[in-house]
Amino acid sequence: MTQNLQNSNDEIIVKPPVLVVDDDSTQLKVISGMLSMENLQPICFTNPKDALEFCKQQTINVAIIDLFMPEIGGLDLLKQLKQLNPQIKVIINTGFASLDSAMEAVNNEAFAYLTKMGNVEELLSHVHRAFHDHLTKYNEELAREVRQRTAELQRSNMELKYEIKERRKMQEELIKARKLESLGILAGGIAHDFNNLLTAILGNISLSKLYTEKNDEINKRLVEAENASLRASELTQQLLTFAKGGAPIKKHTDNIKDLIQDSVTLALRGSQAKCEYIFDDDLLSVEVDEGQLAQVINNITINSKQSMPEGGIVKVTVNNIKDGSKEHAGLTKQSYICISIEDEGIGIPEAYISKIFDPYFTTKEDGHGLGLATSYSIIKKHDGIITVESEAGKGTTFRIYLPATTSEVSTAHRNVVKKDKVKNQKLLNGKGRILIMDDEMGIREIVSAMLSRMGYTVVSVKDGDEAIKEYKSAYENSHSYDVVILDLTIPGGRGGRKTLEDLSKIDPNVKAIVSSGYSNDPIMSEYKKYGFYGCVAKPFKASELSVVLSEVINMSSI
Repeated sequence: MTQNLQNSNDEIIVKPPVLVVDDDSTQLKVISGMLSMENLQPICFTNPKDALEFCKQQTINVAIIDLFMPEIGGLDLLKQLKQLNPQIKVIINTGFASLDSAMEAVNNEAFAYLTKMGNVEELLSHVHRAFHDHLTKYNEELAREVRQRTAELQRSNMELKYEIKERRKMQEELIKARKLESLGILAGGIAHDFNNLLTAILGNISLSKLYTEKNDEINKRLVEAENASLRASELTQQLLTFAKGGAPIKKHTDNIKDLIQDSVTLALRGSQAKCEYIFDDDLLSVEVDEGQLAQVINNITINSKQSMPEGGIVKVTVNNIKDGSKEHAGLTKQSYICISIEDEGIGIPEAYISKIFDPYFTTKEDGHGLGLATSYSIIKKHDGIITVESEAGKGTTFRIYLPATTSEVSTAHRNVVKKDKVKNQKLLNGKGRILIMDDEMGIREIVSAMLSRMGYTVVSVKDGDEAIKEYKSAYENSHSYDVVILDLTIPGGRGGRKTLEDLSKIDPNVKAIVSSGYSNDPIMSEYKKYGFYGCVAKPFKASELSVVLSEVINMSSI
């Protein structure tokens, strides 16, 4: 708005401008004088074209114009002023009033139509009313704009808060992932070394059993010791689940519904808790390690059961997620399935929420703190995420997000020897020459003793170089080994995979069994892909080794 500032006694007075257009200069002076007396700033023109040029450069909100002028008449000037500023209030002031011109002025949105012969107060009244009307609309528009901007700022503020919250979640996830990765490397090393020790312990126990009668007291004690060793191996297996290199063996799963129901039913068996299921129709397919996912569902459901000692409802909801990024900031793929497990239990205190996935964190007297840490690691290695929401006294909800797949894939089988399948397997004796490579002397000694007891001729070496030298010498002297058993990891030396590659150059028909304390290593799970005929995970019993060895010896060459 163009304004005139007058400084009088250090007081600044704002004079709003009024455009006055009249070809009669005398009339201009009269109107200009009246406006000045009202503390208004008259801007006068006798030429309408000059007035239009001025209005192109300066915003004018109130104008008084003559109706009849040369070149551009008052009504045409009215139209052009409205085009420049639709909000302008134009007062027609004419000495030749007529009904037709008055109607046309009203149709073109003139603010007022007056005669020059009228009352001066009337003209001034219309001028003040025009300013009041303009200011009222201006204030309304300003208020509307303020409301709109306020709403936008509130939305932006909420979006910013959400973004900060999601970013904090992502940072926490990253810190948690790095922490688990570091602990995983440590846990993997510990599990590997512990499995080597258990192999020696379990091997000696199973070998000692062969020298006892089934029903005597020593045999019973050995069976108990053997079972305790196997339980210890289950603990190392949990360590390996989130250890570096323990990748899941995924397969295409069309019916995850049965897997979830079976896992939940098993976990709730014998308790007072009940389960309610809600499944989306046409659930998307996923690629998962069914054994590992069942372990996750089982772990979470057991937590839910234990949080409701008096019983309650465990609600399991499985639904499709069409746009992962809208569901959670950590979801980078398009489609997911979400498995939600909600209970009515005692909840988790806020102080513990950030710790529940940490290894060895537990609030239970008999807990070891690996269940949820293992679950977190499993889902992470499936390219998914697991979240938890809880409030003390109001229950807990775990959500598992797994990437969906639409492509059919071939089933990958877990080929590591299953403990339950050979639990009651009898020792299988045999004949043949066996070469053992392992860096642990205790393992070489006990495995050699096992195989000798089974009827095999055994030679053991500590690393890949010795294995290649021994195998080459026997091969060239027509005393080839029927099977070689290779430890997958040799610290500072040639491991099982590289050793087999070099042995294959000597004898393309070499039969090798891979053995490792890293039972979750992909080579152990898909050993045929790497040229091995069989595999046995440490720790193992004599009967397990005898079964695998017998199968490999009787196999035709790959």
